[in-house]
Amino acid sequence: MPVAAETNKLWTRRRAVVTGAAGFLGSHLVEALVAEGARVAAVDNLSAGTAANLEAVRDDIDWVEWDIAGDSPAPAALGEAEVVFHLAALANPAACRQDPRRAWRVNVEGTRRVLEACRVGSRVVFLSGALTYGEPLALPMDELHPQQARDPYSLTKIAGESLGWLEAAARGLRLTVVRNFSTYGPRQVGDYVVPSLIRQGLDTGRLRVRNRQPTRDFTYVADTAAALVEVAAGDALSGEVVNLGSGAETSIGELADQVAALLGGLPVEDLREPVTGSLRQRCRNSKLCQATGWRPRVNLHDGLARTIAWHERQAALAAAPAAKGFRESPTATTGGAR
Repeated sequence: MPVAAETNKLWTRRRAVVTGAAGFLGSHLVEALVAEGARVAAVDNLSAGTAANLEAVRDDIDWVEWDIAGDSPAPAALGEAEVVFHLAALANPAACRQDPRRAWRVNVEGTRRVLEACRVGSRVVFLSGALTYGEPLALPMDELHPQQARDPYSLTKIAGESLGWLEAAARGLRLTVVRNFSTYGPRQVGDYVVPSLIRQGLDTGRLRVRNRQPTRDFTYVADTAAALVEVAAGDALSGEVVNLGSGAETSIGELADQVAALLGGLPVEDLREPVTGSLRQRCRNSKLCQATGWRPRVNLHDGLARTIAWHERQAALAAAPAAKGFRESPTATTGGAR
């Protein structure tokens, strides 16, 4: 089982690339790798993420602006890296439904371009999603659960996984597919459930949820980033699919109640709208935990408190635009975690 000192030694001066590096999860992963001593090339096209998300490590990374779905040649960093984390994606299911062709260009063709640029035999971690499982046949969901979802996001992620295995077989890539459940935390914005609830509370003084019943498996972003580092640190999970989640099931109603309490006891209204998407999710994370020794460290209450504090700082900065100092942009989106 790896310990922190051993992990750090493994990563010292190791060349790593993170695609989608300026996004929500990508920026936290870059910070985690830098802390471990890796030499990180941060790749992003800034269409969704923002360079401000990497402000804390900007002097410690090599910045590469590249569109994985564009026409420009792949950066040399991909061919030089020992480890590639492919997080860049059109990760919002609603955006994928609105423009399925764009979802295909980014999540499938873009993934192909990244994989083809990796050097033979390199270590590759591809971020997929638990949404590909669809409605659970049993809980908790393990890696053998069929991928039965048929929405554009899920279909393009499933295709990306298949491309990964094709390239792994053809070119000796040491691939791990990580099916991530619901990551949340600072820098996540948009219509994802946690930032949506927090913004509602801060802006209106109340919370309204469409339906309290659906459940999700929430993991704080620092824990997700740490898990990805552990997955890539060795080859125990090379050639494998692995779930990434906390293993705890939380209803949207329970989540809203915790956010409301942390914001001072705000009222919560249940709109009781029809449920769309999966009714329940819970990750079986035993494969990840046994192979790497990883465990989530931040519980939901503490993670929400940290996330609310970040949103409050952003609101304060927005209210004082003339104030000096770094402002974390509110335009960043997730690198594959919902």
